[in-house]
Amino acid sequence: MTFVLEKLKFWGAQKYWYLGWSGRYISTAILSLFHPLLFKKILLYQLYPILLFFLSGLGIYSLVSSVIQKTKTEIKLAISSLLFLTFISSQPSMVEGFYWLPGSFIYTLGNIATLFFTASLLSYSRVRSLKYFLLSIFTGIFAIGSNELSLFIVIFITGIFALERIIYSKKIDRMMVSIIGILMVAAAFSLLAPGNSARAEAVVGQLKINEDNHVKDFVFAFRQSFFKASQDVVKFLFLGPLVLISFLSILYSKHLKPDVRYTLHPIIVGIGLIALFVFLYFPFYYGTGGSDLIYFPGRTSNVISFFFIFSWLGWILYFLKWYKFKKGKEIISFDNHIVYRLLSIVFTLFILATGNVFIALKDIRSRDFLAYNQEMKARLQFIEEASADSLVIDSLHFFPRTIYFGDITGEFDNWKNVPYASHYGKKAIRLKTVQDLVR
Repeated sequence: MTFVLEKLKFWGAQKYWYLGWSGRYISTAILSLFHPLLFKKILLYQLYPILLFFLSGLGIYSLVSSVIQKTKTEIKLAISSLLFLTFISSQPSMVEGFYWLPGSFIYTLGNIATLFFTASLLSYSRVRSLKYFLLSIFTGIFAIGSNELSLFIVIFITGIFALERIIYSKKIDRMMVSIIGILMVAAAFSLLAPGNSARAEAVVGQLKINEDNHVKDFVFAFRQSFFKASQDVVKFLFLGPLVLISFLSILYSKHLKPDVRYTLHPIIVGIGLIALFVFLYFPFYYGTGGSDLIYFPGRTSNVISFFFIFSWLGWILYFLKWYKFKKGKEIISFDNHIVYRLLSIVFTLFILATGNVFIALKDIRSRDFLAYNQEMKARLQFIEEASADSLVIDSLHFFPRTIYFGDITGEFDNWKNVPYASHYGKKAIRLKTVQDLVR
């Protein structure tokens, strides 16, 4: 990336990637402007994850505040904290979500933008102000240009809001039509980029094509998407904290007053959410023809997990309040703040004992973080001080699961090694192999 930027400059690089690699215009622009290698500051690699954690929490609080405006601030903060812990603990791949720079900038920023977009659109549906209108457009365009999954989620959310508005007011909302029109143009600009086709061909070319491969096979992709989605529903619901926070939200729903209308039937909303959830798996299987249900890109799973968590909890709350709106009574009437606090403590302890938080604590206790950091610093010092043009460097020995993503290989001409060497001004760099040690 830095090689392309140095050669073509910012706008030239954007054109190059749009035509030859990807229609993710926001992701390529953000990486072009803020990639740590451009500033040659390792510290930025350490600061960016912290920034992403902060923005994720802020986005969640913004959404919670827009849904339950009339609730006390301390309750909003408590709910936001529980949602944040759920989101962090349930990430299928923390390293691709927050620590691997391309993955975090492309996918996690898309998730954050989607949170702010939904909050802005909710606020705009109640307060027809220019501020929320412009915020909805800005955050929507940002999310759409981040990655294709965020694009589909934003378009779906916009469609649900537009449908609700038409049914409620029984007329066309011109401002909502304007939002839809602008976001559809942004989506078309992203999806129709020539770079998408070029990247797809490059990816397929790297795969081993055989009789079991189903590239662009609609029936196969739909079947695999359905099977994978079914597996992940069980995993997301019962192998993480989501079932606990779902239970908490049902018990506490009496005290939450979502400031939304109940025009659409919950079954209609639920069917739409399920359909989109399954569809989010479709591009991977359709584009690659891969049949492995176990391996699935962590960065893609992160977005799907993000969507499932918030759509699931949102639907539960929507259904409970719709029921009260129609029937005039609560499905469950429970009012014991001591129990709420005890359940919150149990939830927090569960988070600390399982999932990504537990893995991170384990990494810290084992000191793998420190050993990995020392190895990387020693490698950097060796490369910078070496006078030779071609270098053979030691392999790593510590791999903290929370932050380790990958490394270069033992071949000089590997696609990872070539830009690695170029960045440090070397002709070639590779790792030591077994053959090197035998010699």
